[in-house]
Amino acid sequence: MGDPFEGAALPSAGKQAPQPDALPVSRLDAAQVPLAHRFDAWHEACAPLFDSTCLGDPRRFDVGAISYLVDRLVFTRVHFERMHFSRGVPHLSNGESDCISVQYYRRGSITGRLDDGTPLHMAPDRVSVHDFAHAYTGVGETTENFGVIIPRHLLTGHDHIYRHRPMFSWSLDSPQGRLLTSALAAIWRELPLATQSESTAIASGFVGLVNGLLAAEPASDD
Repeated sequence: MGDPFEGAALPSAGKQAPQPDALPVSRLDAAQVPLAHRFDAWHEACAPLFDSTCLGDPRRFDVGAISYLVDRLVFTRVHFERMHFSRGVPHLSNGESDCISVQYYRRGSITGRLDDGTPLHMAPDRVSVHDFAHAYTGVGETTENFGVIIPRHLLTGHDHIYRHRPMFSWSLDSPQGRLLTSALAAIWRELPLATQSESTAIASGFVGLVNGLLAAEPASDD
């Protein structure tokens, strides 16, 4: 399968619906932050989620991010250069505030390990599901990725994911991979002009797709 985002009219950081009902959006726009200060801006913005350490010259660190709040989901598009990530106990939330992410790495990768020993690996040949309720460490190569952060209570079998599958992937060539990347690409085409009144339909549709794919997985005993 080719790159599902190839040729898509993906939004730039500067494009946004002008109407008052536009989706809430946050940006780390490289064009607005001097190169020497981009890593510091990234580190501060991500501090609640993980610690990050630049593995090159932090004064020449290129990074950019845009996130849309769509009902209770957060759709993110991020690019960054090589760095080390560490999500420890101080970063972990409790109960339903914990989230599970669905991520597609268009280029680059991240490799590491979760606190229970589960290998952490996300790359362009797969769509990954990652439970944020686990601490982890990893190294990300120069990367562009698309992600969706989903409150865990919205997902079918979230307890099973936490206990048995805190990090797993579907091949990009699998039916699950094709459906998820096609949905992500389609949603990203719409986000700049989508409205808050449309957000529930967009979020419910994506969560419904993920839950349908999870429900179709082979049953296993807990």
